Formats: sequence, structure tokens, C-alpha cells
Amino acid sequence: MRTATAVLLLLCLAAAASAHDRTRGVHPDQVPLYEGKDFVCLQSGERIDGAAVNDDYCDCADGTDEPGTSACSHILDGSVNEFGHAPRQGFYCPNKGHVARTIPTSLVNDGVCDCCDGSDEYSSTVVCTNKCKQAGAARLEQMQKEVARQKEGLRVKQQWIAEAVAMKPGMEEELTPLREQLAVHQAEYDEMKTLEEEAKHLSDIATELEDDDGEAWIREDEETDDEERAARLADKDRQARKAAFEEEYGMTIQEADDAYHAAKKKTRKAKRKLDDVKSELAKTSVLLDEDFGEEDEYYKLYQNPVIFNTPEYTYTLKSFEEVQQGSTSLGKWEGWTDNKKGMKYTHGRKCWNAGDRETTVSVVCGSKNEILDVEEPNTCVYTMTLATPAACSAQAVNALEEELAALLAD
Repeated sequence: MRTATAVLLLLCLAAAASAHDRTRGVHPDQVPLYEGKDFVCLQSGERIDGAAVNDDYCDCADGTDEPGTSACSHILDGSVNEFGHAPRQGFYCPNKGHVARTIPTSLVNDGVCDCCDGSDEYSSTVVCTNKCKQAGAARLEQMQKEVARQKEGLRVKQQWIAEAVAMKPGMEEELTPLREQLAVHQAEYDEMKTLEEEAKHLSDIATELEDDDGEAWIREDEETDDEERAARLADKDRQARKAAFEEEYGMTIQEADDAYHAAKKKTRKAKRKLDDVKSELAKTSVLLDEDFGEEDEYYKLYQNPVIFNTPEYTYTLKSFEEVQQGSTSLGKWEGWTDNKKGMKYTHGRKCWNAGDRETTVSVVCGSKNEILDVEEPNTCVYTMTLATPAACSAQAVNALEEELAALLAD
């Protein structure tokens, strides 16, 4: 009886060991595929005896029967095989206490500890120390900081959205009086411009008279003596022309000149008022019409430049307007890319032999607005990474918190 019990126990242990070996290196999601009596090759479709799995020999044409050995690494670690894209499932490292990962099967039992738990060197001469706890502690600290950073970013984002919601109705109400002011100032400017043109016409006529025989012209003639100068100033034709001008236009030559300068001054003043209203109207219209995100979460970036200094240059990102390197334009706002994960700026300052400068800005979650890096991968083509609360999301925070909880549970 004892002998039968011992045999049964050995058979159970052998079966358990066999099951363990067959699922070695297999991702938990695929374990059921490897536990049956037979195994169906994942891509090539052959049916083989389950005992042939992880026996260090390639029975499947696609190599999927050897997830826990290096026997089929020439197939599994390739990017493409005759069946299309290779599974690339590799060897699964559980790495309990840290982050699970998958490594190429060619690294299994190669004498190097690639998994922090050492599970890849189960049959080699190397004894791997389990470093997952140490690595997990560092990862845990990093994750905790990242969760805190993104939660703070999300808090700021919600605040920005609330500000945008409160801001919009007032801006819409501002548009009507601004448009009315624009019409008034446009009419005033048009009137001042017409009066200036009329005054300039009279001033030009007066200037011709003055240039022809005026006192200023005579004094510049070094060959004219005092007697001749006096004679010319008293010339009857000159006096007649002056009288005719004054009679026709009701002002002297000097008064015509003064009137023109006064008209120019009034026109400039009217133009400044008009430009101020246009600027305010444009600013309000942009804030209402520009795509600042589904909840206007990006509006806070508008007219709030972000600066990034390097030893060589100062970069300025004027979101929804322009990117600059010093005073050089690296592109003007074109629009969103990649589902609002990127900003595109084009038609910057022309680059010799390389076309217009352009910049692509990648947008990531951050607790504040800051440029993380600037690169020039190709001549006059720039990339920039912008961290901003506007890019944070509750979904991302929840995913991080779930990952953090899993780390804490290990």
C-alpha cells in the first residue's frame, strides 16, 4: 500500500514538474494554450504531443512550442517569418515584486541573468540572485512620484477647465460691443485718412511754391547775395502766387503745412485706437474659435510663452502662435496632430538649402508648463517635448494607480 502511494506521489510530482516545464516562459494569458494533452502551434497550426513543448527541439514550424528554451530563437526572435509577423512572445519573466517583462528566447540559459528574478537561467551554470525586490523598490518610488505628479497635473487641468468655462460667456458678451467699437473707430480712421489726404494735397502745392521761390530755398543758394535775395523775396510774381494760393485755399503756405502735420497726427491717433480694438477683438475671437481641446483645457497655454534655455540658444514656444529660437521663427501654428498629442508649426524662417523651418511639439502630462527637450533630427526640422497639465487625464492616473497597487501587492 505504501509502495503504491509513493508511486502515485512521484507520478503527481512528475506531472506537476512537466506542467511547470511546459509553461515555463509562457505569458500568463497564454498558459491555457500550453496545458492540454496536445499543443496546436500558434501560427503554423500543427498539432503535436504536449510533451514535446519546451523539450529543447523545434517541432512547430513557427517555433511556438519552445517559449522556455532557446531552441527556436532563430524563429521566435525574428521580426518576420513565412507565416507573417513572428509571435515575438519570447521568454516571459514573472519578476515578482517588480515589473514582468519578455526577453528574446536567445537569452535563455546563456549565462547572463536577464530577468531580475533569474528565471531565464534555470538550467545554466550561473546562479542568479533575485534582485526584483531591490529593483521593485526603486520602481515603486518612481511610480509613486509619477502618480503624484500626474494627479497634481490633473488637479491643475480641472482648474483651467473651470476657468475656461467661466471665461467663455463673458467673452461672447464682449464681442458685440467690440464689433460696435470697431465700426466706430474704422469710420473715424477713414474720415481722418481722407482729411489727411486732402491736407497733403494742399501741402504739396504749398511746398512747390516754397521750393520754387521760398525764403528757405533762397537762403540755401550760396551764390545769391543779400541784395538779390531781397529782390527775389519782393518779386511781384512771387507775391501774386502767394496771394492766389491764400485766396483760393483760405490759408497761407505755412498754415497749409501745419494743417497737414496736424491731420497726420490725428490719423495716427485714430489708427492706434482702431488697432487696439482690432487686437482685442482678434484675441477674444481666437479664444472663442481656436481648438483648445474638448474642454478648452489648453486655453491657458495661449499667450503664455514657455521658455527653454540651452547653452547655445533660447527657445520660446508661443502655443497656437509660433516657435522661436532667439528671434528666428521655427514655425507658425498649423494645427493639432496625433489626436491632440502633438502640435505642428510650419513655414518658419527659410533655411538655406533646406526649405522653411518647422517644429513638431509632443505634448505630455506634467504638473506645470515646461519644455523638456528640443532636438533637430534633420536640418531645420525640430522636435520639442512640452509637459503641461492640459495633457493629463483621469484614465492615465487610474492606470498608474492600478499599476502601483499591483506593485504594492507583490
